[in-house]
Amino acid sequence: MSNSTAAPASPPADYTLDLEPGLKLYLSSKQQIGAAKYVVKEIFEQRRYARPGFEIKPTDTIVDVGANIGVFSLWAARQAPQGKVLAIEPTSVIDVLKLNLEKNGITNVIAAKEAAGEDGQSWDMVTYPGFNIVNHRAAWRPKLFTRFVIKLLFWKYQSDPVIEKVHVKSLERLLDENGIERVNYFKIDCEGGEYEIFRNLSNRGFDRLDKIVMEFHEYTAGQDHRELVKMLKDHGFEMEIHKNFLEYHFMKYGVLWAWRP
Repeated sequence: MSNSTAAPASPPADYTLDLEPGLKLYLSSKQQIGAAKYVVKEIFEQRRYARPGFEIKPTDTIVDVGANIGVFSLWAARQAPQGKVLAIEPTSVIDVLKLNLEKNGITNVIAAKEAAGEDGQSWDMVTYPGFNIVNHRAAWRPKLFTRFVIKLLFWKYQSDPVIEKVHVKSLERLLDENGIERVNYFKIDCEGGEYEIFRNLSNRGFDRLDKIVMEFHEYTAGQDHRELVKMLKDHGFEMEIHKNFLEYHFMKYGVLWAWRP
């Protein structure tokens, strides 16, 4: 009797997207295609995270908070072949990221199934199988206009949301547990969770960060990007804030780029 374990079957071709030569995105269901195409276009075609001064060097260490299915992590891993990526994602969608690491033979990405925030907590997370890139803590949710646009554009992928209980660790604990002393490129897109991350970060934690690219959200009372700006300025960062009129005033999010002078 053989004790060998068969390799997982590849998803159907319809659930696979080409990213770059030699790099594919494998999805676990047809339902994920709409959100995946949206993020792939953003990261691989529009090069959202590539801008002057924020180039990823071959030996850099990158942390991806809100890794989701791992599109950014796959992109960043290729930029830093001698470095590493810590991909932090609290929900079960991280299984898609793990599938992609295996199928693409990527060995410089660590997948951590945790939420970053106040150490020792647990949260209820709302996940959307039909558009899982807006998964969020149950305490808040995207604005009505955002939900309307998603339903309008991706209606054929929609299904009922699912609640998942997730564990929370501080960013510093996550870095320590994974042997990371310095973060050269810190990407955050966690649907409002950014406030908890920085509110619970010590002075030493701030000092470990070089460059930050963050999608900030203002979904509920107490979420104001000016708080994030003040904290980063107090810790020596300079920054640019991008607030597209439609995205900020109707969907309540924007992008913050921060660096050390």
